[in-house]
Amino acid sequence: ISVREASRFQSFKDNYYFYGNKTDLLKQVGNAVPPILAKAIGKTIVNKFGDIKSIDLFCGAGGMTAGFKDAGIKSVLGNDFNESACVTFKVNNPEVQVICDDITDEKVKRSIIEIAKDQNIDMICGGPPCQGFSYAGKRFIDDPRNQLFKDFIEVVRNVKPKIVVMENVEGI
Repeated sequence: ISVREASRFQSFKDNYYFYGNKTDLLKQVGNAVPPILAKAIGKTIVNKFGDIKSIDLFCGAGGMTAGFKDAGIKSVLGNDFNESACVTFKVNNPEVQVICDDITDEKVKRSIIEIAKDQNIDMICGGPPCQGFSYAGKRFIDDPRNQLFKDFIEVVRNVKPKIVVMENVEGI
């Protein structure tokens, strides 16, 4: 199947732009939270809390942000370290600031925390990498990506949002 067909299976709209080579595109689509799922979750959040501002960590191509946006949630910041995913995210969300850098870098993490506090965000969402945990993979205990959820939690601890949405696999 083509990348566009795969993105349709994931519920991305046909005008959603993906940037990069074919491998980049397939990874972005395959790793994305289906926007239709995020929209359903987002509607529930908006119905309970009203107007919400969020940041998206490990944002990838922005499937979660796309669904939340459709539900009425305003994203103010996206963060990922993959350049192709950051370009995809920014093109589809020009109003959202993007930090394309490694969240394990303390300077980057402090910047994310400062922006979240300055913008008075209500929600932190994201999906730290799951390859080291997933039952679909080799489950390497020493995979350095296994530690990235701790950076997500550190941002949450410092910002103290009303809502946290963390997507991951059963094996975490």
